[in-house]
Parts: sequence; C-alpha cells; structure tokens
Amino acid sequence: MKFKKIKVVMSILAIAILVFSTLNGASVANGEHMPSQDVDYVVIVPEEDQTIEAGEEFLFDAEAYDEEDDLITDEPDDFEWENALNGVFYEEDTGEYEVTATFEETSSVTVTVTVVPADTDYIVVEPDDSTI
Repeated sequence: MKFKKIKVVMSILAIAILVFSTLNGASVANGEHMPSQDVDYVVIVPEEDQTIEAGEEFLFDAEAYDEEDDLITDEPDDFEWENALNGVFYEEDTGEYEVTATFEETSSVTVTVTVVPADTDYIVVEPDDSTI
C-alpha cells in the first residue's frame, strides 16, 4: 500500500512538471529540455543568386529553426519548394527563376537562378547528303 501511494505521488509530480514546462513554451522528455517546435524562420543555402547553364542541376539546402535558434528540420522533403524538387533546381529553358523553401507557412528568402544557354558541343546536319 505504501508503494502504491508513492507511485501515485510520483505520477502527479511528473504531470505537474510536464504542465509547468509546457506552459513556459518548452517540453521536457526524460528530464531534458526540448526545443519549441514552432517555426520562427527558414534559411535557404546558398542565399545568393545563382547563374547556371541550361540543363545543369543545382542543389539547395534548407533549414527551419524555432525562436530559440534550435534546428527543427533540415530534411529537403519536409519543405515545400518553389521551382526546385526537394532542393534540386533543374531547367532547360533560359530565363530567371525564383527559388524558395517553405516550412509550415514560413518561407526563406527568395533566390533568383538565372539560366543561360549551354555551350554547344556539336551540330548535327540532316539529312547526311546536305551541304552547308
């Protein structure tokens, strides 16, 4: 009976600690402080505008942070990407494209990727019996 009362008191104490820490904007797991998981800002890397040749791939990374600068995620497939598939930009048409990463409605800065014509390796003339 004595052990049962101690177990109940311990359970109540654990619940009180959990409620207190939750009210203070943090959570506790196994006695360790856990970061707040509300996203505060998103970083896209690189943040600088890029110029690439048509048909070339370019890889972006993204990171989401909470208000305490704790990393929430850096997994590319956790983000919604504009003009990039899971962080991979690829375009065959020349022009300017804006790339952003968004996590839970918070977006990174916009990076402009300028796609320029690729160098020509060779020219094929058809039919074979044609003259130029």
